[in-house]
Amino acid sequence: FADFEPQNTTDGSYRGTMAKIKATELQYQEVFEQKFVEANTNLKRDRIRVTIKQTGNSLQLRATLPLKPGDCSLGKEKKQYDLSLGIPANLEGLKTAIEESYELGKLIARHTFEWNEKYLGIKSREKQEIKNIGELLDSFDEKYYQTRQKTITSQNTFANYISVIKRNFPSTTLATKNHLEEIINSFQGNKKNELIAVTSVFIKTFQLGFQLDVRRDNVTPAHREIPDNEKIVSSFDL
Repeated sequence: FADFEPQNTTDGSYRGTMAKIKATELQYQEVFEQKFVEANTNLKRDRIRVTIKQTGNSLQLRATLPLKPGDCSLGKEKKQYDLSLGIPANLEGLKTAIEESYELGKLIARHTFEWNEKYLGIKSREKQEIKNIGELLDSFDEKYYQTRQKTITSQNTFANYISVIKRNFPSTTLATKNHLEEIINSFQGNKKNELIAVTSVFIKTFQLGFQLDVRRDNVTPAHREIPDNEKIVSSFDL
């Protein structure tokens, strides 16, 4: 999945930066959707009885399996389940989902599938340690380029992300939904909108498991009075 190439045009202005962020996200989503369809097509071609399904920000494996412990579906020995393995819905997560699908497919074909902690989703539900902004920034570069090519354009974009985060989020801030939203809501206008865009990329990169519920501000460009020709001519006489 190294063929994702971000948009390489921006005029350096705030509007240009925001437009580029939006265009990059849309392009990334288009590539993800294409790879997602290809993955399921390949699974079907290889006669793997597993389908990858997207639910919100997560990927699940759909398959017909022996009844889960405690499932008392009368008259049935098997049932269709959607397995949640804690896989994020991004390009890197899709690679993991494909690998897991083939592994699960082999177990189904050999009739050796058993319900364990992994497939019951116990491990994926375990609470993960919450890190602060400073700790995440230490590995931001590595994580960011796992799903992007490193080009001059992408490096400039990344440098802008780093700058925005460091300027506005104290390094000791815990990377939780409430903490991030509280800081973002302390700003208004273009600054707030920029923080929403950059923080959304940050959340997606680290697969933090939530989305921002923050309303963007409607920004009206400042009025500029354009002098008429008489004023322009008279200014030369001053």
